[in-house]
Amino acid sequence: MNEFPRRFGNYLLLKPLARGGMGALYLALSGPDDSAKLCVIKTVLPHLADKEYLQRFRDEAKVVVRLSHGNLVPVFDSGQVAGEIYLAMDFIEGKDLRATWNRCAKKGIAFPIDVAVHLTKELARGLHYAHTFSDIKLVHRDVSPPNVLLSYSGEVKLTDFGLAASTLKMEKTAPGIIYGKVSYMSPEQARGEQPDARTDLNRWLPLVKWFLAIPHYVVLWFLSIAAFLCVIIAWFAILFTGRYPRSLFDFVVGVFRWWLRVAAYAFLLTTDRYPPFGTGT
Repeated sequence: MNEFPRRFGNYLLLKPLARGGMGALYLALSGPDDSAKLCVIKTVLPHLADKEYLQRFRDEAKVVVRLSHGNLVPVFDSGQVAGEIYLAMDFIEGKDLRATWNRCAKKGIAFPIDVAVHLTKELARGLHYAHTFSDIKLVHRDVSPPNVLLSYSGEVKLTDFGLAASTLKMEKTAPGIIYGKVSYMSPEQARGEQPDARTDLNRWLPLVKWFLAIPHYVVLWFLSIAAFLCVIIAWFAILFTGRYPRSLFDFVVGVFRWWLRVAAYAFLLTTDRYPPFGTGT
């Protein structure tokens, strides 16, 4: 049935939001008419989904209804209506990260560094909660821009645990089958190894750290030129005075020290402490 609005169990479907090869998302109303609230219904198309996909969907419901965290999209109901199994989740008024990123690219605007820092912090909080929730060893396995929702009020929420792995899930990955998006897949996941928390964090956090260090690259580019000029001046000072001026020495060493801090954070990945701006220790 393609007529809207229409009843779907205890929900009133208002309009379709998205449709894939196996299922669909609908904007819906839940609750009594005088106090109904917006929500999203995620369904599986019964005539298209195979047994394995249906089991993954049921397994997702087992996991997500137990989770409650400010950086995860709340799922508050699951069930089956007229042969269609569904999940009911909160409606997040906003855009996903992929749409936001593409909009910036279309407008020729660099993605703001302070926004990237905020997204990283909020996603890390949500993932930490999921990874340490109870003893179910939950791993998302599909952390990617389409699954990161940004609300107009500034909230950052991770959604779609359909490919997640945990001890609650009956479905196991068959030999030779790898779940997830190739562009955001960790090496361990691509090799088909047993997933853990590092699988979610491996691929995207180092890349984000590199981007977060961009302001340092810009400043250090100019300081490196200045340091080179200081070395040339110091050579002449040594020729005429026999001494390397202390102030020039301290500046050149400070610039190299700054470069080492940035390299340790963004390239060598030996520290998670964001490097301070300055040539001091």
